[in-house]
Order: sequence, then C-alpha cells, then structure tokens
Amino acid sequence: MPSWLSCGLMPTKRKKSGAEQEGLLWSVAELRRVIQVLRAPQERRTKGLRWSRFRRLHQAAARRCHQQRHASQAPLAPAQPTEALPLLGLPRLTDAQWEQFRALLPPQKPATGRPAVDHRLVVEGILVVMRTGCSWRALPERFGSWQTVVGRYRRWCQEGLWARILPILQAQEVPITSSA
Repeated sequence: MPSWLSCGLMPTKRKKSGAEQEGLLWSVAELRRVIQVLRAPQERRTKGLRWSRFRRLHQAAARRCHQQRHASQAPLAPAQPTEALPLLGLPRLTDAQWEQFRALLPPQKPATGRPAVDHRLVVEGILVVMRTGCSWRALPERFGSWQTVVGRYRRWCQEGLWARILPILQAQEVPITSSA
C-alpha cells in the first residue's frame, strides 16, 4: 500500500519547485472508492488509484484557488467608520426636526406586509449621502440596506414628500441677519 494512502493525506511534489504540499483529507465516499479499487484486479487498481490521486490533487488546487479568489474579492474593512462631513444647509437631524416632519411620513407599520425599516434611520442615511456626496452603495451599514434607503428616497421624491421635508431640515435655528 502506498504511504500516502495510509495517512489519509496525499503529499505532492510540484514539478518546478519540488516543494511538498498536503492534499485534502479523505472523505468517506472517497475512502470507500479507494477500498473498492484496492479489491479490484491489478490493472483496474492502478488506473483507479491514479484517478483518485489526480482527483484529490485537483480538488486541493481548486480549493486553494477558490480561497485566494474569495480573499482577494472581499472588501477591505475601513480602519475607522467615516463620519459625515457637515455641510452648510443640511445640519444633522435633531430630535426637534424629527418631531416636526415625522407626521408627514407614512405609517411605520403598514396595514399589510412587512414592517418598514425605521424611517429615522432612512432619513439619516439620505442626509449622509447628501452631505458627503458619496454613492448610495457606499452608504455605511448602520443605516440599513442602501437599496432600501435609495428606494425610499425615490418614492418620497415622486410623492412630493421629500420636497415638504427638505425645508424643515434646512430651517436655521438662529436666523442669519445682515447688517448691510
């Protein structure tokens, strides 16, 4: 019996580098196939063992490639959550402002269907996009799904609701007066 068969791992040598590399652990199905091949005549045994070795090498290489591809496609986590930049004309949402236009919004829990995502989170997400100029897809996760936020914004714009909310958000607490 070959040494790689007894330990459950298949050491392989690369052609150019000569470095040894471990294959995958044996699955129950693969072990059954190998035991069945070992009981077969010599010609079939040789062919079956070669096929099993090839299959294990191929699976190990495919798994490594998949893990590398998956790791390279993973988004990089930001070191610190980005804080929204304050812009003139759109200050942060205060509790007083929220109370002013909360009655304009549709009910939080509709009569039928799933309950809506918290309206305040959606409004704050819309304000972050407007303040920073970032894309909808770059919206931080704490505001919920970006699709929900942009969908709600577009629906409210079509209904004319956002046009009624915006003046409340842009109202200055202290009016700016000029001496000129």
